[in-house]
Formats: sequence, C-alpha cells, structure tokens
Amino acid sequence: MKKIKVILLYSIAIILVFQSCKKGEDDPTISLRSRKARLVGEWSLTSGKITSHEEYTTTVTTYDGKTSISSVYGTNPYTEKMLFSKNGTFYIIFTNYAVSRKLSGYWKFGSEIKEMDLKNKEYVLLIVNSLSDTYPTGVEVETFSGSMCPVYTFKLKELKNKKLTVEFDGIDNWSTGYTSESGWKSFSNKEK
Repeated sequence: MKKIKVILLYSIAIILVFQSCKKGEDDPTISLRSRKARLVGEWSLTSGKITSHEEYTTTVTTYDGKTSISSVYGTNPYTEKMLFSKNGTFYIIFTNYAVSRKLSGYWKFGSEIKEMDLKNKEYVLLIVNSLSDTYPTGVEVETFSGSMCPVYTFKLKELKNKKLTVEFDGIDNWSTGYTSESGWKSFSNKEK
C-alpha cells in the first residue's frame, strides 16, 4: 500500500510539472523539448486571419500560405517566412507580388506580466535592428540601434515541433489617427 501511495504522489508531481510547462493556450500538454527548442528553426505561413482598423476603414485579410485575400485589396500573391536562431537572432520575410520586406534583429521570450495575464515565455519580443524593402528597381535599407529599435510582440497561442500559431492585438496611435490590428497566423516547420 505504501508503494502505491509513493507511485501516486510521483505521478501527480510529474503531471503538475508538465502542466506548468504548458504556456500557450493550445500548447501540447507534454513536450520533451523546451520552448526554445520548439521555436528555433524556419517557419512558413500556412494560414491566418488579420483584421485591421485605420481611421474609417476596416480590412479583413485571410492567408492560405500562397495568397492574401483582402476585403479591400482583393487577392494577391503572398508568402511569409520566419527564422528563429538558437543564438537569439531572427528574420522575417514578407513577399507580396514582386516586393519583399525583411525584418531582422534579436528575439527573446517575454517574462510574466500579471496585469496583462501573460505567462513567462508565453510571448516573444522581436527587437528589430534592420528593415529592408526589395523592389524590382532596387533595395531600401533602414537600420536601428539602441532605444530606437522598434520592438514587436506576439503571443504564442500554439507552439509544437512542426506547428506555430501566433496572435496579434495592438493599436498604433499618432497625432492624426490610429491603426489597430488583431488576429492570428499559423506556420509550419517541415524540417523538424
């Protein structure tokens, strides 16, 4: 009887440890790989839906990995790739028609923010130090350093070995108006 109680206590402890590792709403209950190990690699957009509000216009855009379908701009070719490296660097490449935008810089997991109901490692901070736009006529590059680096945040709703779903939700206010954006995008990693 004593052995059964000990085994039961160990089983409960193991379950509690694995449950506490689950950060994202749709994360696997049990994973033998760390969050960092699951995030590191190259990810390709497979689907998504973003709603944007700007002044008097609302735009709903859906993605299927090859095209974007917008309520305002119609259907266009669109791809998106993200790479997260073990050393803390990242890049994201958005390609729409013959125009490509690349953001690069440093990434890190965010720590717990109780006021925003965010858990430790539930979201990723992207600190951008380079932005380049490639057009058929040439390339424009903008670089940032120090406190002037733009910082983007997205919540990791689901982080599995081969599937990543991120959520966006935010507002950009300026003196003459605002833009808000909310939604999600899912990515796959075929190399893992």
